[in-house]
Amino acid sequence: DLAGARSVTYPRLAELARQTNLLIERRSGEQSRDENGHLARLRTTMLLRGHYGDIRRFIYELETAPEFIVIEEVELSQGGEVDSALVLTLGVSTYYRK
Repeated sequence: DLAGARSVTYPRLAELARQTNLLIERRSGEQSRDENGHLARLRTTMLLRGHYGDIRRFIYELETAPEFIVIEEVELSQGGEVDSALVLTLGVSTYYRK
C-alpha cells in the first residue's frame, strides 16, 4: 500500500544520503495509478548536493539495495562557483498494489 511504499523510499533515501555525505535540499513525492492495472506508483524526486564521489556511491548503494526502487531520472549539474558542490536531481519510483 501507499504507506508501505513511503516507508521503503523516504527513510531509506534519507539514510542513504546521510551515509554518503549528501545534503537533501528538497524532496517531493507523487502517486499515480493505472486505472486498468493492479499497481500504483510512488514517484519521489530529490535534489541532493555533494561531491562527485559521494554521488556515485549514493547511486551505487541505491542500485544494489534490497528495496525495489527504480531510478528513472538522473541529472547532474554544478553550482555557480568553481569549487562548489554538485547538484543531483534524482527521480525514483517504487510500485505497490492498489
